[in-house]
Amino acid sequence: MQSGSTLRAKGKLVIPLDKIPEEIDLCLRNASQFCLDARIVSEKSSCEHALGLCLYAIEELGKARLLQGLAASARKYGDKVITLERNKPQKFFHQSLHADLGKLGFSQDMNPFYDHRCKLFFGRGLVGQATSERIIRSLDGQEFHSFSELLQAFEERARESGKDVIDIDVKETGFRELAMYVDFDQEKNEWITGRIKFASDEIDKMIQDIEMAIKLFNRNEEYADM
Repeated sequence: MQSGSTLRAKGKLVIPLDKIPEEIDLCLRNASQFCLDARIVSEKSSCEHALGLCLYAIEELGKARLLQGLAASARKYGDKVITLERNKPQKFFHQSLHADLGKLGFSQDMNPFYDHRCKLFFGRGLVGQATSERIIRSLDGQEFHSFSELLQAFEERARESGKDVIDIDVKETGFRELAMYVDFDQEKNEWITGRIKFASDEIDKMIQDIEMAIKLFNRNEEYADM
């Protein structure tokens, strides 16, 4: 049996195009399971560990989004497989982002299938869309006399919502580790754990948004097949 570390050691992953739908489905199922687990952990024990599980869910969602895009490109050019190997970040991101990749922390070659920040970045976009929809729904029933009034109300409600996935900085390579693992701070000469503080209601909103993002992904997949 090959472990994940063995696959990573190869540095190259070739996936038949007809296997991609199954992989995407498995990723989305795994993301949903992480959300269920995060809800239980948040209610019973630790918001920090629940946050870590949410980040796992976002990464799985991001992996599904990445595979979806690569599969679409492969079909466009008549390829029968997609190849994932270490390459320049520009290879995997839309051209409109190329100028900002360094600012986002993507400066070295990477394999996006194994790069946590890359998967988090792709997933964060979908969850951010779900967050925006949640905030817009919360404004139902209110009257606005102009678009600027609506935009101002949206921004105020977004601030009131507290922390959400949009605040996650993909440049922080240890973001997930800070939520899940014990580490040692050499400057303070002390052990640290649970440094990232999220309240249970903030975690609940994040879980809701991830679950909505999964639904949005499935909805977009349905339209893509039409």
